[in-house]
Amino acid sequence: MRIIVASTLGFLLIGSAAMVPNQSKNAPQVKPIKTLMVVDATNKVVGYVLSINFQTESYRLATIPTVSLQYRDQVVVVGVTPDHFIGQDPTLLFDGPECTGTPYLRDLGGYNYDHLTPQSFVMNDGTLVVADPAVSSAPVAITVESYLDNINAPNPSVCEPGGGYEAEAIRTSPPVNLNQLFQGPFRLQAQ
Repeated sequence: MRIIVASTLGFLLIGSAAMVPNQSKNAPQVKPIKTLMVVDATNKVVGYVLSINFQTESYRLATIPTVSLQYRDQVVVVGVTPDHFIGQDPTLLFDGPECTGTPYLRDLGGYNYDHLTPQSFVMNDGTLVVADPAVSSAPVAITVESYLDNINAPNPSVCEPGGGYEAEAIRTSPPVNLNQLFQGPFRLQAQ
């Protein structure tokens, strides 16, 4: 009787071991990530990922991680693609032709002041333009001679003629060039 019980027990143990999934050391492992960050080509941390925005580009989904940066006394949120940065505002206005002169952000009425982060725009060369907190509550009237439009983000911005229309605009702080601080290409890295 003991032989039958031992044989049955051994058979059950071998059978149950065969039902366990392959746990070899070479099998791919899926595990949660505590922190996700964007790093540049030199492995310098650009920022920790706040969210990933999804945008449609030519019938495919483009994913754009957003990171926060400290700019002067403000927290600025920007998107990062493999080769450039994207600001929160889709349009940067200029009082000069061909996107020259003083840059201004669009006045969004009361919406400018309801956000925790300031309006921002990143030009194709990496220049970050941010609403000036000292004067952003006072829009100014300007004549728009040209504007940069990144409505097709993540594609680069396009300079368009403004036609000289009048608009309410927000003054900006002195710009900083992100491409001088970080070197593309950019990639995600788990920590």
